[in-house]
Amino acid sequence: MTRVQQLEEFEELFAKLRLANQAMPVLVEGARDEAALRQFGLMGTVLLLNRGDTLVTLCDRLARSHRQLVLLTDWDDKGRVLERRLRQCLEAGGVRVDGTFWRNLQRLCGGVCRTVEGLPAFRALLEEGD
Repeated sequence: MTRVQQLEEFEELFAKLRLANQAMPVLVEGARDEAALRQFGLMGTVLLLNRGDTLVTLCDRLARSHRQLVLLTDWDDKGRVLERRLRQCLEAGGVRVDGTFWRNLQRLCGGVCRTVEGLPAFRALLEEGD
């Protein structure tokens, strides 16, 4: 895939994420991840994972307040483990977890970008290829 094709797919994916975020929150690891998503125009609710709660407490709280959400952890080893554990915990609580953006961004970034906060720099790298 060329950089131009990657950039087109990246932009299309974020257009879909902006639309999804109008209907459901996006759960990220920290404040820098939220800031990165805001750079891409997300206007809806973005929830932060790192707020001092255990995963079980967080999942229980989220299950009480949300029926569905987008899960967007990093793609490094820690993020992969978090994604799996959060998905299992949230789904056990009845939350429908949308992981398509996580999987598509992981595939699209191809190891070049392994964090949500690094996505703006990744897009800039793709734009340099024009």
